[in-house]
Amino acid sequence: MSFGLTIKQAELLAFLRERQALGGAMPSFDEMAAAINLASKSGISRMVDALVARGAIRQIPGHARSIEIIDMPTSMVDEQTELALCSYCYVTGLARRMVIADALREYFRAHPIPKPDGENS
Repeated sequence: MSFGLTIKQAELLAFLRERQALGGAMPSFDEMAAAINLASKSGISRMVDALVARGAIRQIPGHARSIEIIDMPTSMVDEQTELALCSYCYVTGLARRMVIADALREYFRAHPIPKPDGENS
């Protein structure tokens, strides 16, 4: 699943998770717009469509407030890390996959993988 969210999309997803945790109905588009300081319902509609396209949520057509958050794989990073990554990519203009690849490369340079017992070199 390609998760690459914008900052606002990540904020909206975090808000939806909070509301889901409280139980009851999901928020209206007006409530979503207010929660992330967005002026229009059409902007929220586009964000919801983008979250559906990225596999983060699902909607039942024709049913108001029918948003369901799809469980992310366990490899999914926490929301704070996701927001930091989105912000970094936005500010630098770098592609998410390149930032992650560079970070992993640097991590494994600093933390080499130990060789199994009995292997030399």
